[in-house]
Amino acid sequence: MKTILVPTDFSAGAANATEYALQLAIDFGASITLLHAFHIPVNVTEVPITLTNTDELFAINKESLNKVAHDLRTKVNAGVEVNTICKMGFAVDEILDTADEIHADLIIMGMHGTSGVMAEMVGSITTTVMHKSKLPIMAIPENFHYRQPKKIVLAVGGHFPASPGSLAMLTEFANRFKSELNLVNVKQDEGQHPDFKMGSIMENNFKGINCHYDEVVNAEIETGIKNFAADKEADLITVIPQEYSFWHTLFNPSTTKHLAFHTSLPLLSIHHRN
Repeated sequence: MKTILVPTDFSAGAANATEYALQLAIDFGASITLLHAFHIPVNVTEVPITLTNTDELFAINKESLNKVAHDLRTKVNAGVEVNTICKMGFAVDEILDTADEIHADLIIMGMHGTSGVMAEMVGSITTTVMHKSKLPIMAIPENFHYRQPKKIVLAVGGHFPASPGSLAMLTEFANRFKSELNLVNVKQDEGQHPDFKMGSIMENNFKGINCHYDEVVNAEIETGIKNFAADKEADLITVIPQEYSFWHTLFNPSTTKHLAFHTSLPLLSIHHRN
């Protein structure tokens, strides 16, 4: 991993995610690019009126971003390269575009909110980026302080479609930190059986990694993952959202069912690809 993109809106959650990214960059010898995207406020009238001069607004946001970068550089005494990009536009679009432009390996974003409902904690911007980006995304809870992910949980469903390519970030973490990797298949009833052979999965994808596989039964998949992670004293939960059926329910903003996924752990989202 060489480049970490860290979007920030200057909130407490974003600040904590930035601190996490800084420590991770130190451990990997990676650089950080801070991104702040903003759009011009418009007065809602019959005739839209721009409230602030564009140049002035850009200068204000750029100054705030430079201060965040300066504080980070001071903390590490130039031990980590910290770059800044300030753009005018909608956050999700600018995050995705910037990730491509700088060839980011990982995007780290903050979780917001205090309700405990996962969709609200992550926030609409982080959630949307997780859905749309093909890059690994880490969502960091506002009150989680960095610790090396020595124990990682990977949630798998009844099948295991992820390729070594999609698992590259996960295996890089596990190898870097000599992590214990715990795969968990949360079944909603005892009669469900996976359609993969775990021995082959471990050999083909996690060779040389301290890896274990467990099956647990819980009617609520999210609760099963949360409880398993707590039992294992995990430092990081990893999901493959396109493949795990709970994701649509968990992060669909129109859902009427509030799923109580009260995780206080960072969430790494990786996408299936060949």
